Amino acid sequence: MAGMGRYFMDQGRKQDFDGRLLVALAYAETEAGKYVPSQAKKNAYGWGAAGGKNPGGFKFASWEQNVKAVARGLREIYFDKGLVTIPEIASKWLGRNDPEALWTKNVTWVYEHLGGGYPIEQK
Repeated sequence: MAGMGRYFMDQGRKQDFDGRLLVALAYAETEAGKYVPSQAKKNAYGWGAAGGKNPGGFKFASWEQNVKAVARGLREIYFDKGLVTIPEIASKWLGRNDPEALWTKNVTWVYEHLGGGYPIEQK
């Protein structure tokens, strides 16, 4: 995923949110694709693994396809339903409302460290 910074930003912009969130989520889930099981599926987010029915999530043809799918999913499943902060996103992503969860803290830290601001959604 190295060298994909502009792609992350473009995909976020196309869905009206800060693309740095896509980077932060990938880091929290798989260290941006460095976690070996994520590499075979080109799935840096574990996208599609909810409920344990599909371990590791969906398989994508490329990292770009994965980022694009997650950007679209964030728009449709999260932002369009009013989940617009990292803790709100975490409540659905993790399946529990726990603003102190390590995942939430990691996503927030990476997002802010990259210079991400609020609101995340940019309509």
